[in-house]
Amino acid sequence: MRHIDSKSYLTKVKEFIKEKNRCVPQKITGKTYDRRKDQEYSRRLKSLTRNFTKTYPLHTITNEPREQSKFFHAVYQNKVYNPDFHYQRKTALSYEKSLTLLKKLDQFAKILKPEQGLDQIYLRRIFDAQKVIILNTLSQKKGFSWASRQYYNFHPSPKLKLPTTFSFPVNKAESIEAYEVTYLAQKIIFRLGLKHRARISPYNSRFRGLATTKNKIGIGVGTLRSPAHIIRSLAHEILGHALVSLNSHKYPAFFARHNSALALRKEEGLAVKLGELAYQKLKHLLPAPMRSKKEDYIPLLRIKAILAARTRSFYATFKYLTHQLKINDYLGWEFTVRAKRGIANTILPGANYHDILYFLGLQEINHLIPKEKDDFSKTIALLGILNQGKFDLNEFQFLKNYFPSFQCLSLDHFFTLFQKELGKIIKNKFSR
Repeated sequence: MRHIDSKSYLTKVKEFIKEKNRCVPQKITGKTYDRRKDQEYSRRLKSLTRNFTKTYPLHTITNEPREQSKFFHAVYQNKVYNPDFHYQRKTALSYEKSLTLLKKLDQFAKILKPEQGLDQIYLRRIFDAQKVIILNTLSQKKGFSWASRQYYNFHPSPKLKLPTTFSFPVNKAESIEAYEVTYLAQKIIFRLGLKHRARISPYNSRFRGLATTKNKIGIGVGTLRSPAHIIRSLAHEILGHALVSLNSHKYPAFFARHNSALALRKEEGLAVKLGELAYQKLKHLLPAPMRSKKEDYIPLLRIKAILAARTRSFYATFKYLTHQLKINDYLGWEFTVRAKRGIANTILPGANYHDILYFLGLQEINHLIPKEKDDFSKTIALLGILNQGKFDLNEFQFLKNYFPSFQCLSLDHFFTLFQKELGKIIKNKFSR
């Protein structure tokens, strides 16, 4: 293929998107499900999309501890310093490779039949993948902040309110080291009977705390904030992401929407909600000084950081969080890094919009939950349905017709077991 410049590529992409908006089905129909056909389609789609890096040409920071040390050294001397992050390089797709891949996905789409439910879902998945490929490629010209905003479809409309006396101090006596978190997580995985299906990867996380990739839970090198944080984090990663990942592999069409920001929003919102519920059930085991509702504000604070980072440098964003919102330096650094991750030059305005998923996803989940007060059984039953895999909430009503026939891991069973086993550990460790 001849060399293509950015202007020619953008022209072709605009024509491509215009055509897709007309032909991609907007309503799912059909009630038959062929699992063999589903797996065949899934393998073909994976073979086409596995080699591109989604919207993250720059993603994994490799020198954060060193830059953190330099940043705080400057801040405590009242000097301005914006970190120079180095990344594990993931090159964006070239214009030529991008168009070739889009064409191959189109060829796959042509064999699908829009009138059939399964084929229609795969048409949507193909379109999701194509949009991400386009954003990935354009990010090298238009910048990561632009690509991230387009992918997550961010609209700064949610109402963000903090108490007027809000502050978030750090109590070092409560913090839990990474080796302790690793031990607790391994113990919970073992007691839940998931040791051969989900695994712990100590000291392998981009952030402080926990992060899940597929069925691998990475533990960061930093400390977690408090016992309340460890309860929420373990529930978030094990009951949320790990179970969803295990369920999603059984029925790929319905539950493996890797390239959909809306599906990811549902998953993150659900994981946050499970963390909240786990804390509500276990907080009575903690001494009164260790109980705090401040963790409930974390999704909101992440959006505050994104909104600030859009128009500020790294240093100015950090100062806004720590001075105006009265967040401690530890959290201020964490939120600023997350809001600026992927921005090549941290002196310039720009943001990574990923963390909007936690807040907006939680809002959507709360909207679905039964309004009856303290009706935990109905809540966990609904969350159990949503926890069956990765899908867009816009498809929820259609997918409910299939859920009874799916053999997925029961959230109700694992939540009860998680509550029991982690409760024992917390009681022994903190109830003195």
